[in-house]
Amino acid sequence: MSRPDDPTMSAAARGKAIAKPRRSRRPRIQRPPLPPAPRGPSPQLSALELERIVTLREAAELLGLSYHTLWRYHRDRFLSLSPNRRGIRLRDVIAIGEAVA
Repeated sequence: MSRPDDPTMSAAARGKAIAKPRRSRRPRIQRPPLPPAPRGPSPQLSALELERIVTLREAAELLGLSYHTLWRYHRDRFLSLSPNRRGIRLRDVIAIGEAVA
C-alpha cells in the first residue's frame, strides 16, 4: 500500500488527526505614541485641594501609570470609599509622581 505525500491525508487514513496550521491573527493597529507628560514644577495647590480624593482611574491618568501598577505598588495609600470603591488623596498622587519622575 503506497503512502500519500500529504501528512494530513496519511494521518487521516490511520485514524489520527493533525492540527491544521493556524491562520495568522489580524495585524495590530499601529497607534501613534502618546505625547510625553509635561514634567516640571507642579502647580501651587492649596492645602484643601491637596486633601481632595481622586478616583484610581484619575490618579493613573495623572501619573501616566496603569491602574494595576497603582494597585500593585501603592495600595497602602488607598482610601476605602465604599465596599467596592477606592480613592487616593491628591497629595499622595503628587508624591508618587515626583518619585517616579
